[in-house]
Amino acid sequence: MVKQPKVVINGLWMTYHTLKEEIHAIMDLNLIIYEKEFVSIVGPSGCGKSTLLSLIAGLLRPSRGSITVDGKEIRAPLPSVGYMLQQDYLYEWRTILQNAVLGLEVRGRKNPQSIKRVIDQLTDMGLGDFLHSYPGQLSGGMRQRAALVRTLALEPDLLLLDEPFSALDYQTRLNLEEELGGILHRLGRTVILVTHDIAEAISMSDRVVVMSQRPGTIVADHRLDYANNPSSALAVRETPEFGGYFETIWKELQDHGGERKKL
Repeated sequence: MVKQPKVVINGLWMTYHTLKEEIHAIMDLNLIIYEKEFVSIVGPSGCGKSTLLSLIAGLLRPSRGSITVDGKEIRAPLPSVGYMLQQDYLYEWRTILQNAVLGLEVRGRKNPQSIKRVIDQLTDMGLGDFLHSYPGQLSGGMRQRAALVRTLALEPDLLLLDEPFSALDYQTRLNLEEELGGILHRLGRTVILVTHDIAEAISMSDRVVVMSQRPGTIVADHRLDYANNPSSALAVRETPEFGGYFETIWKELQDHGGERKKL
């Protein structure tokens, strides 16, 4: 079965204007992401990765070019797109369950059926015993699980993740890569993950896209193939192919890590 394009980015430019100069954040970027793909985007700091997610989410308008989701050009935030940021932004005065259903309340979709679905998702994330706890009583990893459930509660078709594990310790990151990666693949969502961690990108994704330094554009696009079809993120790290992908992407980042001349 041929997969259909979910996100199509064509000739994308993003320029910020200050009193002193124009800053070109993204330059002539082209990318297609297909339905149910898990795609990670890596690149040097400041290359426009997070800006790209904000453009796909409809929070910013491009200077030139277009972004379509399901064939419709993005001109404003879409209810079918979920966006999870680096910080969890949980309200400390609301319980974990109350935080997780917040989007449903705002959209007027909170009802017994949707609440049960959220409770089931929290339980699936290992938070079933913490529904009525407050964020300050949870670890960083548990808070990120709750934030992901809040994002998934609205049942987005496209999920944007902006370095959601970067503030966590290494062991917690590995555990979340394993758990959340498996859950997202099982749900069959289209996922775009921005990360600075090459190993994380390789272990969780179907594809890894490499961006250049600012102004950011695509310099490589790797579809990840494994002879033994590993079943989890941790299993990917044990494959013979993992080291080769890591070395290749690392070299590409080094080769394209220098800031370009001003246009």
